[in-house]
Amino acid sequence: MRVKSKLSPNYLILVLDSHTAFLLQQMETNIYDLLKQKVYQMEDLNKSRKRYPMSDVLYFIAPTEEAVNLVLKDFPEQDDFDYDQYGTVHLSFCAPCPENLLTRIA
Repeated sequence: MRVKSKLSPNYLILVLDSHTAFLLQQMETNIYDLLKQKVYQMEDLNKSRKRYPMSDVLYFIAPTEEAVNLVLKDFPEQDDFDYDQYGTVHLSFCAPCPENLLTRIA
């Protein structure tokens, strides 16, 4: 899958939950494969992450309540910052996502 970055056309941040990190590991995906797709950084959804408001992000997550809550936590309605966690957001699920979770994200 190739994602066209809008804010950062030369690189992309990939955020994974524990399930999708395991899936990538099982597929024996190496860092060079990800670099070819413009992924320059991988981050753990479950950990506190630095803000990159000018970088595009691809969340590759399991369609669970917990994962969706963590994604939404990255973009609170109001906080102390004048900018979001990331710039353009791309969201991909490793399995079909239930309607109620899609509604929450929207």
